Amino acid sequence: MIFGFAAIKIRLKAYKELSVRELFELQCVQPLESAGLASLSKNISFEDAALVRKIQEGDVDAFEHLVLKYQDRVYNICFRTVGHAEDARDLAQETFLKAFDAISRFEHKSSFYTWLFRIAVNLSISSRRRDRKIKMLSLSGGDSKPGLESRLADTDQAARLRGEVRDNEMLEPPEELKRRETQQAVAGALRQLDEDQRVVLVLRDIESLDYKAIAEILDLPLGTVRSRLHRARLAMRDLLRPVMEKVG
Repeated sequence: MIFGFAAIKIRLKAYKELSVRELFELQCVQPLESAGLASLSKNISFEDAALVRKIQEGDVDAFEHLVLKYQDRVYNICFRTVGHAEDARDLAQETFLKAFDAISRFEHKSSFYTWLFRIAVNLSISSRRRDRKIKMLSLSGGDSKPGLESRLADTDQAARLRGEVRDNEMLEPPEELKRRETQQAVAGALRQLDEDQRVVLVLRDIESLDYKAIAEILDLPLGTVRSRLHRARLAMRDLLRPVMEKVG
């Protein structure tokens, strides 16, 4: 089973505001809360439940509707958690494969999307921790370092890429260059947060999920979600302060 994933394009506002929410504007996802459609979430949950029951009754084609509905948001959660597009695509596909395999055991005690997002979050956190462990082992292992020739080749390639980037930057309008620099700064700051802070920030300030849904996804008390989000926002403000001062 192969799923296609639409590219996530994120346009960042010029950010003078301290709220992290003001730093992000998703073009491919319209959050229910920001759209004033909170009442619609109940209908969506009802529609999801009906599709899940059809799948459990043997209509496996109904799963495609759920994939098309949530693939962008699942990809976005994975991407913002692990920070790499290719890894995020793999994790998004793995999320839907795991969901498909387990959907016969889905008991409708929670909404489908919180159940699905929990799978995506758990896979993404596990992937990030595994990659960090591998990186630490690689740095500490004497025999795992590449040879001199390979390192020189990598250095030459990196130099060429940096030259191409500088050439492209010279051709960019100032506003576009500032926008791209801001986007890179936000992405870099997000990558520096630990997994717990990053995930709660992604779910609340990017995906616009309510606190109850986040608590269900992360299996945490509401108070823990609120305090963790507060710490994550403070950390982001500190990390982005130099850029905010530069923007003026």
